[in-house]
Amino acid sequence: MEDTKAITVIDRAYVLPDKSQLKRDLQDINEFQNIVHANLISDIDYGTIIGTNKPTLYKSGAEKIVKLLRLSDRYEILPPSKEDWDKPFFYYQIKCTLTYEATGEVVSEGLGSCNSYEDKYRYRWLWPGDVPDGADKAKMVTRRTKKGGLQYRVDNDEVFTIVNTLLKMAKKRALIDAALSAGRLSNAFTQDIEDIKAGMEDEDVVDAEVEDVTEKESDFGKCPECNSDIVMRKGKYGDFLACSGYPKCQYKPPKKGKDTTPAGKTSEKAPEAPKSTDWERVDGKNFDEALVEKIRGLNWTPQQAKDWLFANFDIPNSRAIKTTMRNDVMAKLDGMTKEINM
Repeated sequence: MEDTKAITVIDRAYVLPDKSQLKRDLQDINEFQNIVHANLISDIDYGTIIGTNKPTLYKSGAEKIVKLLRLSDRYEILPPSKEDWDKPFFYYQIKCTLTYEATGEVVSEGLGSCNSYEDKYRYRWLWPGDVPDGADKAKMVTRRTKKGGLQYRVDNDEVFTIVNTLLKMAKKRALIDAALSAGRLSNAFTQDIEDIKAGMEDEDVVDAEVEDVTEKESDFGKCPECNSDIVMRKGKYGDFLACSGYPKCQYKPPKKGKDTTPAGKTSEKAPEAPKSTDWERVDGKNFDEALVEKIRGLNWTPQQAKDWLFANFDIPNSRAIKTTMRNDVMAKLDGMTKEINM
């Protein structure tokens, strides 16, 4: 009888590469991560939030990663994206696909979404003087800024004006997701924290010098720029009059000697009525609101905005923008915004 041998066939769906190949692959990943860290700029391409264990990747950093890998990006709006102009409600889900420029081979895909019910888009935060007449402040949601200012939350009744912003935000989130995947960088960066930081920065766009604000009915009249109370503040160099809406509104009454006599009381050097500025309000927004809107539209980080101000106007930050320079700053930003939207 002829001997037979049983042959066992093992169907292995996946076979690990040999150890030397694994080692080379891991070295390639580590080398690319080192290249990324060497070419990305802190506070422009990525940033760190206090309390988090790794930095968050920004759009400019994701774009650099895509360029370093010689990839092309394309985008697709996916269901269940929705535009309800009657409600109004807007929701966008975007897929970003990264492919090799040379071959068109798909390297990675990323998803990103954004909707008008997110807190940063659904609500607006107003300074006391901007709250609509008749609103019951006692029933409104409030918050304190880092500098101690009080703000009131109201529904955003201008959702239609941010539809393009919502679409761009979804696209940006998808790009960052795809770039992190393509570069195998999830252990080095995160992305969702960027949105938390953006929310935190909403209230701190203008650098502050104020240490304390006395919150009471103003004896010094109303601010001509935002209609908030003029109050006495305590700063590094002593007391001074300023708008209670600081830091969002930077108005300070012109100094006339050292007199700060409340309205209704006689004085030889009573403060004169403040004069209007060249750039007070456009479409119901004060200068700082419009400035923040322009910066957001350009997808700049706070550091990028500071760098731009310094490069173009020799201004270290937004707090240093003088009234006489507001028109020039806004005109230049308008021009850049129009170029992007063309």
